[in-house]
Amino acid sequence: MDHSVLTFNGFPISVNTYIHGIHQTIESLLSKIHTLFRGCAYQDILRHIDEGLDPTPPIPKWFLDHPTESRCRYSFFEEPRNGFQELRPRLLHHLMNSSEFFNSQGIPKPGAIINWLGELDKVVSDLWALLQSTWGGSPRGTEISGILYANHPQNTRNLLILNGLPSIFTQYSKTQHNQGHGNGIVRTPAYPIARILILVLALPFWAAAHLGCCSGMAKSSCQRYLYEIFVLGGMTAKSKRLSTILGNWTYEKIGKSLKLADFRQFNSTLMIHATSTTLDDPEEIDPRLASAHQQFGHSVRIGQRHYGVQQDTSITRLSADAVARMQQASKTWHQFINLVHPSLAKIIKQEEVFTQLNLILLKTHAILSSHHHLLLQLLLLTCYFGYSQIQSNLVYNNATPIYSNLRRAAVHPSTRLALERALGRGRFPGFTSQEQAELINSVGSSLHVFGIIETGGGKSMAFFAAPFLLPDALFLVISPLKALTDDLKHRLRETGIAGGVWPSREVHWDTAQLVLVSVHHAAGQDFFNLLQSPPIKLRLRRIFFDEAHKIPTDIMYRPLFRVIHHLCRTGVPITFLSGSMMPRIIPHVLRIMKIEDVALVDEIRRDTGRPNLKYSIQKTKDDTHHEELVDFISHQLSTLASHERGMIFTESRAQADQLGQELGIPVYHALLSQDIKTAAATQWRNGLLPQDRFIAATEAFGAGINEPHVRIVIHSNPRSLTSYLQETGRAGRDGLPSSCFTLYSRIPPPLSVEHIEETGDPAGQMEMRDTLQTIDCIRLTFQCMDRRSHSCASLPSAELCSNCENLATVRILSSPNTLYTHINRYLTLLQLLTIPGPISHWSQIQLIPNSPFHSPSESVV
Repeated sequence: MDHSVLTFNGFPISVNTYIHGIHQTIESLLSKIHTLFRGCAYQDILRHIDEGLDPTPPIPKWFLDHPTESRCRYSFFEEPRNGFQELRPRLLHHLMNSSEFFNSQGIPKPGAIINWLGELDKVVSDLWALLQSTWGGSPRGTEISGILYANHPQNTRNLLILNGLPSIFTQYSKTQHNQGHGNGIVRTPAYPIARILILVLALPFWAAAHLGCCSGMAKSSCQRYLYEIFVLGGMTAKSKRLSTILGNWTYEKIGKSLKLADFRQFNSTLMIHATSTTLDDPEEIDPRLASAHQQFGHSVRIGQRHYGVQQDTSITRLSADAVARMQQASKTWHQFINLVHPSLAKIIKQEEVFTQLNLILLKTHAILSSHHHLLLQLLLLTCYFGYSQIQSNLVYNNATPIYSNLRRAAVHPSTRLALERALGRGRFPGFTSQEQAELINSVGSSLHVFGIIETGGGKSMAFFAAPFLLPDALFLVISPLKALTDDLKHRLRETGIAGGVWPSREVHWDTAQLVLVSVHHAAGQDFFNLLQSPPIKLRLRRIFFDEAHKIPTDIMYRPLFRVIHHLCRTGVPITFLSGSMMPRIIPHVLRIMKIEDVALVDEIRRDTGRPNLKYSIQKTKDDTHHEELVDFISHQLSTLASHERGMIFTESRAQADQLGQELGIPVYHALLSQDIKTAAATQWRNGLLPQDRFIAATEAFGAGINEPHVRIVIHSNPRSLTSYLQETGRAGRDGLPSSCFTLYSRIPPPLSVEHIEETGDPAGQMEMRDTLQTIDCIRLTFQCMDRRSHSCASLPSAELCSNCENLATVRILSSPNTLYTHINRYLTLLQLLTIPGPISHWSQIQLIPNSPFHSPSESVV
C-alpha cells in the first residue's frame, strides 16, 4: 500500500512511521504484560480469547454478551459460557503466593505491590495510546474518560460484544443542539489490541482490585479496577491526563507531540482518506464516507472544512446497518494500518487481486456516475425552481387586494403608557414591533382592522391595553377555543381590568371594561339581545375576534355569522386578530361579515415566521411513522431544563392518547373531561418530571398558550399551514433559539380547483403540501401568509432551517450557465471514456479542462 506524508501545522509526518510506531508499541506492550504476569501462565488464556475473536471459525466460539443487561458489575466476563470466571483469579493467586509481594506469614509488601501497580499504569497508558490510534475514530476526552467495561451502580458499561466484535459505545452530547440527542458512536479496537485489552481487564485489573487494598489504597480506588477501563494508580484517568499520555506517545513515535485535539484532527484526515472516496457531495452519494466521518462525531462537511479535502479513491463496502457500518469503518482502518485478524488478512489478499482493466473500469464508472448524478440533480433542481417561479406568479401575483391604510393615524404617546399598565411592569420594555404599536393605537379608530402579527408578537395587547386607553368604554373579545378563553381569563385577573368571562355573575355590565366570550356563547340569541340593550350598546366601542383565521373554517363560528354581522351595521368596529391569516382570506372574511366598504378597512400585517425558530422537517415511512415519532420524542424528553417545555401536536386525538400511554406524558384534547384537561395543563406547566414537560395535544390546546419557555414543538403529519404556524409559534416566545420539528409520512390530499376557487383554501392545505415537500428554504413557503418571504440566510441572526443547512447542491445553480457547462462536461467525458483502443492508451487520456475533480495535468487512471 502506497502510504504518504501528511503535513500537520507545517510539520511533515510520515504515515509509514506512524503505522510502524503502532506496531512497535504493540510489541513493547506484550513485553510489559509478560513482565507484569511474573511467570504466571497466560498463553492459554490468549488462545481462549483468540478463539472468541476469530471472525471466520468453522464452528463459531464468539463471546456471549447481553448489551441490555443492567445488573450491577455485569460484563461479558460474567457469562459462564465465556469461561472467564475460572480464569480471572489465576494471576491474583499467583501473585499472592509470590515472595515478591507477600512474606511467608502472608503479610503483604506494600512497596512491591505499589511498584507492580506502577507497571500496570504503563500497560494502561500504552493501551490507551493504541486504542486511540487504532479503533477507528478518535473520541474526545470528555467522551472517553471514565468509560466502563462493567455496569456501575450509576452508569451502564461501554465495552460490549457486538456482532462478535469487542466494541466501545460512547455518546457525544454536543450534537444534542442540532439533533435533540447525543450521537451514539461505536468504535471497534483492532484485533491485536482487543485481545490484549480483554486479557488486561480480565486478570491484571482483577488482581489490582484486590492487591491495591494491601498497599494502602482506598477501597473506592480499588473498586475502579472492577468497572473502569482507564484506571491509573486507582484513579480515573481524566481528559487532561489522557491527553498528556497521547502527546508523549506521539512525540516518541513520530517526533511531534499531538495531544487530544491535534491528534483527532490528524487521525481524522488520515483515516478518512484511507477508508473512503468521493467524486461528488459525499453525504449525498456515499453513506459509507459519512460513516467514517461519524466515527469522529462530525459531519462530512465539517470534516471537509476542518480535516482536509477528500482526494483518495479507494472504495470500501460497508453494511447498511448503523452499528455494522461503524464497525466496518473501523475494520477498514485496521486494514490500512495492517492490524486485521490473520484469517481476514488472507481473504483480503485474495480479494485484492484485480487486473489493470478492472481498476480502470471501476474508476471510470466512479467518474462517469459522479457526473451523471450531478447532471440529474441539476436538471431536477432547475425544473423545480422554474416550476416554483411559475406557480408563484400564478398564485401569489393575482392581484389580491391590499387593505393597508396609507394615512394611518400617528401612534399617540398614551399608547405606550397603556401597554406599560397592561403588562403590569414598572418599566416599559418597548413595543415588540411598530406593527404592534399601530395595532394598539387603532383601538380608538372607527375602522375595521385586521391585525396579523406573528404568534408571540403581542397582538393580544391590543385588547388588554384598550381599557387603559379608553377607561369608560366596553370592549368584547370573542375567542374560538375554551383553552384560550381560560388563559385570557387568567391574564385578565393579573392586569386588574374590570370585566370577566361571560356568562358569569362576575361580569357587571355597567362597569365592565373587557369581557371575554367564547364563540359557542357569543352565537346565542341571548347574548345578541344583551348587546342590543341601550346601556351596553352605548358603551361598546370595539369587538375583537381572536384567532380570526378560523372564521372561514371553524364550524363553531358558523352560527355566529347569522347575528354578528349586524353589529357592523350599528357602527361597532371590529378588530380581527390572527397570527396566520393569509391575505387572500381577508376578502372571504369581509363577505362573511358583510363589510362592503373597503375604505373602512385597515390591514396591519407583520411577517409570520420568527427568526429564533428553527424549522426541521423529516420524512418517515408510513408503516414505521409512529415508532419513529415515539423514538424521536423519547430522545427529546431529557433535553429540556426544568423551566422549559415541549409541545407535541398530533394528527388525531387517538394518537395523542397513545403517546400519553407510551411515554407517560400529559394529554389534552376536546374529548377529555374538563377536570382531566385542567389537570393535564397544570401537570405540564409545573413540569416536575422530565416527562411532565411535554404535552401531547390537538390544536385545541395550542392556540393562545403564552408560556415563554416552550423550547420544542413537534408535529406529526400536519394538515394545514395556518394551524402549523400557529402551533410552531408557541415556541421561543422568550426570544431564545427554539426548535420546531415535523415528522411526516404523508402529505395532505390535494384540493380540487373548484374547491380552491370557492373557498380560497383558508387553512392553507395546499401550502402545507409545499412546505413538507420543498427542497428550498422552508421559510419561503410562508409567502402565502405575508405577501412576501425571506430565506433563513437573508434574515439577520435567523436560525437556519433543515433545508438551508443542506443546500450545498443548490449553490451550484448560482450561475445561469452552470447547467449547460455540466451537460457539456458530461458529454465530453462520455466521449473520452468510450474511445476504443489498447489499455495503454488510457494513461494518455486527460480530463476536460477546469474539471472539479482533477487538474489538467492529471490523467484518469
